[in-house]
Amino acid sequence: MRRGSSAAGNWKSIRRQYSRAGVRRTIAPVPALGFSPTWNFADSWEAIAHAVPEAPAQYGFAPDGSPLQFSWSRFDQRANGIARAFLDAGAAHQDKVAQYMYNCPQYLESIHACFKAGLAPVNTNYRYTPDELVYIWDNADVVSVVFHGCFSDVIDGLRHRVPRVVLWLWVDDASGPCPTWAVDYEEVANQGGNDPVVGSWGRSGDDLLLIYTGGTTGMPKGVMWRQEDLLLALDDANRVKLPESPDMDAVRARTTKIGPRNLPAAPLMHGTGLFNAMSNLMMAGSIVTMRGRKFDPVELLDTIQLLSVNSMSIVGDAFAKPILRALDAEPDRWNLSSLRVIISSGVMFAAETKGGLLRHNQRLIMVDALGSSEAIGSLLQTRCLRWQRAWLDDKERTRKSAHRFYTEQLDLQAKQLIETPGDRLDLQSQRLVEIVALNFALSVGCRQSSLLVKTPRDIGTSDDARNGALLTAIQEAQTQAVLIDASDAGEQEIAAREAQESLDRHRNLPVLNPMGGQP
Repeated sequence: MRRGSSAAGNWKSIRRQYSRAGVRRTIAPVPALGFSPTWNFADSWEAIAHAVPEAPAQYGFAPDGSPLQFSWSRFDQRANGIARAFLDAGAAHQDKVAQYMYNCPQYLESIHACFKAGLAPVNTNYRYTPDELVYIWDNADVVSVVFHGCFSDVIDGLRHRVPRVVLWLWVDDASGPCPTWAVDYEEVANQGGNDPVVGSWGRSGDDLLLIYTGGTTGMPKGVMWRQEDLLLALDDANRVKLPESPDMDAVRARTTKIGPRNLPAAPLMHGTGLFNAMSNLMMAGSIVTMRGRKFDPVELLDTIQLLSVNSMSIVGDAFAKPILRALDAEPDRWNLSSLRVIISSGVMFAAETKGGLLRHNQRLIMVDALGSSEAIGSLLQTRCLRWQRAWLDDKERTRKSAHRFYTEQLDLQAKQLIETPGDRLDLQSQRLVEIVALNFALSVGCRQSSLLVKTPRDIGTSDDARNGALLTAIQEAQTQAVLIDASDAGEQEIAAREAQESLDRHRNLPVLNPMGGQP
């Protein structure tokens, strides 16, 4: 069976065939779809597929190990086939579809199919036991499951416990034949055409993506993301921002070149890998999935060099330290000049590890995404210094985006900014926290020790001289405050004036809570 749009040859031939210089931007006719009045991923990705149909969208591997490459047009067509299968099986608006797979092209294809049909994807941890799988699929009211063939025996033993599931889509991974109770994913995907598949209920930015999280709160619980909220948050990485109201012409107009390549080293079943992959697709980029199912730093580095990967997502030191050991062992083996961004979340990404990676690629930008599945955010780092405070240099202050800021002292003993019941801000010292700026912009006020914060309501002016720290809150139309770390209370007047000037300079920046939550 033919799989993918370019199954012949090896990775090097695919690189030559689909190099950025060799793919032309083509504006194809756009059908009148009656777009949703709110932003959603399906409409946006379809617009990108029409703008750059020949551009690569996904790289992966066939069951026999041969490389695959799917163009944006093929990615969209295959998702149409899967979306039609969901609807033909009787799926209703916002019914749930579980992805029970390792990293592979079919993972994002099936999510795109869910968005097209107005269904909600449900991530499924492939390490879960049968009882945990039953719990999640029952709790989420799952009606369809897309699964790798290696999980066939597990599913066969629990199918009778999840009677709501009416469609099982089997993804071939050379582990055995398709079960009689399942449908071959490839046969369905290859039936997809150019006509967008839309349920009778249409599409909406209110349609959901579910991220099930577990481990710290008992049984896993589903976090519900509105598509419009998630799309606009993830799209913040794009230099050309989308307008507040849906405009597919705006999506196509900014898709003037092939986007970057992203490699989710982290599993797509986790928000770290999935959200960054979805963000990269919003930039008309492509997603690279590796063949191995266990993390192998050598395979990762080989893939980065071979496909000129531009960004990757990892899970802190659990991934970064093995990568660094491999680089230190063979410092001249890999050319990583294409890699510009490493995004980490989930566990600690230590200072010494970041510094080690910067030794091998000084152009790296490292992003710490801290927070929960309900509130995504990040802290950027472009250099490793001894002391850490967030600040903008003069050149960065003049840039419209002002997204890059520098950090010092990675082992920061920070003072935590908290809100007290009396509508006052307080400083709680002796608490080890990292200052977090949520992937948008951290605007820094006067001096390198000042941190601009947005608060949820008017706070007036309050002072707290405890432990030599001075808090000056400045009431603004959007109720913003500046935290000033000063040992001399006599600097209050000067600091307040400089802080006010800083607020005026950065009035239009989106400023977020430094503790990892939404303001």
